[in-house]
Amino acid sequence: ETTGEETVEIVHEALIRGWQRLREWIEDNREFRTWQERLRAALGQWQINNKDPGALLRGALLVEAKKWVERRLELITTVEKDFIEASQHYQEQEDQRWKELYAKADQQRQEAERQREEANKLRREAEQQQEEENRLRREAEQQREEAERQRQRAEQQREEAEQQRQEAE
Repeated sequence: ETTGEETVEIVHEALIRGWQRLREWIEDNREFRTWQERLRAALGQWQINNKDPGALLRGALLVEAKKWVERRLELITTVEKDFIEASQHYQEQEDQRWKELYAKADQQRQEAERQREEANKLRREAEQQQEEENRLRREAEQQREEAERQRQRAEQQREEAEQQRQEAE
């Protein structure tokens, strides 16, 4: 009564050995009571830490708590239920935050993919322009060479004409 903890005091060992129904109750509830003690320890830590969300149940511990709430709701105190509900609520908030983060990361991934595709398109266009520039450069070089050949032929023809003029004079 002074600590507020639930306790049972068995006044004689003979009750445990001789009372089959009591033994069955104890055995049937052993797993639940073991879990409940762990729950109460976690609850105590949560309360000591000013209800810090970091001390709430998570993962497998929260799944186990939900299982016991479904099976033995009547044996779970209001404070324990509140602790489990706070844990569930926090887990739901965390799940939502993760969902939002994943969605944002996916959007960023999609945007990065779009930008990568755009960059690849621009790279291909630049390569095509470079190829066209090289082709035009080759054509210009060929035309320059042809112009040089024609200049040389014209020069040769001029020299021949000059020689023929001189011979004719």
